[in-house]
Amino acid sequence: MGAVRRAVLALVTAGLVAGCSGPLTEPEARPSLFVEEAEVSAAARAAYGPAAGEAYEELAAFVLDESLVLDLLDPAGDQVGAEDLNEGIVGRLAPGSRPVWEARVAAALAGDVEAQGDVKVLRLYDLQVPEGVGLAPGDPVRSQVVTGAFVDVGEEPGEMVATTAPAGDGASTTAPPTLPLTVSLRHEAVLELRGRGGTSDVEVERDLSFDVVPGPPETDGPSWLIQSYEGDVRLTHGSEELPLTDQDATTSTVSGTG
Repeated sequence: MGAVRRAVLALVTAGLVAGCSGPLTEPEARPSLFVEEAEVSAAARAAYGPAAGEAYEELAAFVLDESLVLDLLDPAGDQVGAEDLNEGIVGRLAPGSRPVWEARVAAALAGDVEAQGDVKVLRLYDLQVPEGVGLAPGDPVRSQVVTGAFVDVGEEPGEMVATTAPAGDGASTTAPPTLPLTVSLRHEAVLELRGRGGTSDVEVERDLSFDVVPGPPETDGPSWLIQSYEGDVRLTHGSEELPLTDQDATTSTVSGTG
């Protein structure tokens, strides 16, 4: 599937990463929650000043808060719906990107394996664990870390975002497009499973890249909105790599062109 940029959300199929490496390689030794400071390029600082670093902080918090929603991960839980996958995500997207995300969610729920992979890059759901094994009760998320972050200026103009006109005008204006920031990072987590054989872990490794644009000023929403994203996901249980989607039980029924 081709990546679509500018005013739409680029959704790139989630390929399982082989041989990824990062600054932290011992999940059991990590703190339960850790966010490493990002490297911010000179170009990003020149374009946005301190806000460039704040964009990363906001994206890191978003990743930690929205990636692993426990009710959606449990394969034994209730059936996942569009509202479940959209909640907490749509409000973080640039206006032109929202309908593309919602279309991919609809396709994923209709059985499109490619769309399921696209959605699971940003929000994991329906974890494909071995039979007879499920998430440990309570809080099964043993740790989450964000590392290897780099913030730079994107190469293509960002989409236009509506801004609020001066008080008393009553109209809205649209700011000219500016270069977005590209925020890349690695997100790793450990999920505890429990089954008849006792406890075990699933290690989650994701390499993510976001193109973000400033949100409308003077609002209660995010300061930065996601214009596009791409990423790779790897799930490991013991020495085995878990599939991201249940391809034996799903059929691609909707064409996904992004």
